[in-house]
Amino acid sequence: MNQSLTDFASKIFEEKYRFLPAQSRRITQPELTSHLESILGFSPEVAGFSMEGRPVHRLTWGDGPIRILMWSQMHGNEPTATLALLDLWSLLHQYPDLPVIQSLRSSVTIRCIPMLNPDGAQRFQRRNAAGIDLNRDAGALASSEARILKSEKDQFDPHWGFNLHDQNPRYTVGNTGKVARISLLAPAFNLNRDNNEVRDRAKCLISRLAKELDRVAGPNHTGKYDDAFGSRCFGDNMQKWGVSTILIESGGDENPDKPFVRQLNLHLFLCSLVDIASGNWKNGSPEGYEAIPFNGPLLADLKLTDLMVQSAGSQTFKADLAINMVPMEQINGHERLVGLVADIGALHPLSAKVVVKGTPGVLRPGTSVQLTGDESAEILKNHLMNGASTFYYPEQAFDKVAGWVSVVPGTFCPVGSRHDHSTRFLNPGERASFRIVEGDRPVQIVVNGLIVWTAEAGWEPVQGWWLPDGVKGLEVEL
Repeated sequence: MNQSLTDFASKIFEEKYRFLPAQSRRITQPELTSHLESILGFSPEVAGFSMEGRPVHRLTWGDGPIRILMWSQMHGNEPTATLALLDLWSLLHQYPDLPVIQSLRSSVTIRCIPMLNPDGAQRFQRRNAAGIDLNRDAGALASSEARILKSEKDQFDPHWGFNLHDQNPRYTVGNTGKVARISLLAPAFNLNRDNNEVRDRAKCLISRLAKELDRVAGPNHTGKYDDAFGSRCFGDNMQKWGVSTILIESGGDENPDKPFVRQLNLHLFLCSLVDIASGNWKNGSPEGYEAIPFNGPLLADLKLTDLMVQSAGSQTFKADLAINMVPMEQINGHERLVGLVADIGALHPLSAKVVVKGTPGVLRPGTSVQLTGDESAEILKNHLMNGASTFYYPEQAFDKVAGWVSVVPGTFCPVGSRHDHSTRFLNPGERASFRIVEGDRPVQIVVNGLIVWTAEAGWEPVQGWWLPDGVKGLEVEL
């Protein structure tokens, strides 16, 4: 059974199986319900209701004696594993007559809560509608969602638990400078981070999963999450309550919608089920687990080195500049990316996905311009050419532009808030919009970390130093 299931898992990974196409990773409760109805052929069970009355669905599959509890999206803005669970459930229902699936079905029973925080998912925010972090509510059980998860644990009495999250996509692995695609953890059950049979089981399984990730995701892309004990956290308490618990944190991907990391999640689910059903998890070791490097320093998206920078006071100095593209609200099925300054100064210790060395010219701050909201793209381009980097609108016109205005197809100009007319040049957290000039002649215009104009090519849609092919074409708020 084990070899055939392993072969099946590898085949599914190679075929990039997905129930839904690799599009926006955002998903809401009504969308989840519709997808589950499509997979199951009937309405999914309801385990309870959120603080705002949205259903929290419960799925069960299998008839075996080994009980496995999986829960995802207790943080509403961490949906990667939710999509992978839809992939898993679709797979299990699409091939029910395969011997490998029948064998698995007779070995395990899976209980799954694919979206614990539907109110947070609706807003794409971490906390629930009451502002409670569900992963800090395992003790107080103040939220209805936390009470649902605790009730499922008590009623189902699982042997294994899978706590599914998204982490900061810029975490690296140890001191490698490589992005952590996935980070794993056998959570501690006390402050001393002691070991017992329950935690050691999780460590043994994780040691095998990490080897498999090295094979399919490449070496040095698997990290270990911080193992400090969290007395209020569900994963830590599940371990304390006797459930061998594995934390899976979905990390960085070239595409912000994380299709490859979603694929890795599905592969981890299948490999975990294989090992748990067959008992092969026993071939792992706590020592192998301990050898997995912890998450390392955060990675910048882009680092420009050895720049000459002209400050707002006209002084010129040499510095490095780091820029991160941060996803914001969704437009037309994609998250808009906002380029923010991560840091400026001597940044030689900082790793980045893309490093550009020695850009010629002088980086010069832009000015702000107040407009009416009726300007054409050509007028906006002229303002950018003349040194503007941010546009402001009177309050009555702000809703008209809705926070962004198009200049070049696929790119958008920065729009100031209704009240804040200040500009702080290149401060961390500020939008990365500026010009690079030689003398008084502009060479490049950069809006939110993207090159939107060059002296050689003119105005071009969504250019950039760092954007991989998979990201080009996204609508980007600038």
